[in-house]
Amino acid sequence: MFPRLSKRSLTLSKQGSTSKTNKAKGYAVFCKAGKGSYKRVGVTKKTTFVVKKLKKGKKYSFQVKAFIKNGKTFVYGKASKAKTLKVK
Repeated sequence: MFPRLSKRSLTLSKQGSTSKTNKAKGYAVFCKAGKGSYKRVGVTKKTTFVVKKLKKGKKYSFQVKAFIKNGKTFVYGKASKAKTLKVK
């Protein structure tokens, strides 16, 4: 999954198709502000995700991971390349 950013939404796009990707039950979106650590901000089954409560003047980085759910545990795939956004 490759994230694309606009002012308030994150759009996911697939490149290629593998059996692992097809088994994904959803996508987890991770965000970090500045030099902090990544924290999961949401989960989606769709290809868009709206990011809320971003503060003006701050820089945010986003990553997306496909996941399957094993009982109550999330099993994540490889993280996408980070995309950075500075809120104006």
